[in-house]
Amino acid sequence: MLGGIAFLLNARVELESNEMDIIKKYKAQKMTLLVRTHPIFGNLNTKIEDLTGGIKFKCKDVAEILECENLVKEVCRNFDTIVKVMANFGGEEVIDFNQE
Repeated sequence: MLGGIAFLLNARVELESNEMDIIKKYKAQKMTLLVRTHPIFGNLNTKIEDLTGGIKFKCKDVAEILECENLVKEVCRNFDTIVKVMANFGGEEVIDFNQE
């Protein structure tokens, strides 16, 4: 640690009402967004409920906190993709394979 200083990273997503409705509709609170064994942070199994409730990381230096930020950004990208897929799920898509 740098002079006994600890770096804390807190992350929490705030959902709009339509996003909350989608998560509730598909009962997706426990859906996993990222599973990874990380050399610094150990076994990560991040779920939607972790993001909406808030997750906290304690880091020993700036390099660790930057790496942690990248992990959180990856989780958020996965979350965004999943919400978009769920929002459009159940619709009808017609694909015409009629080729001449």
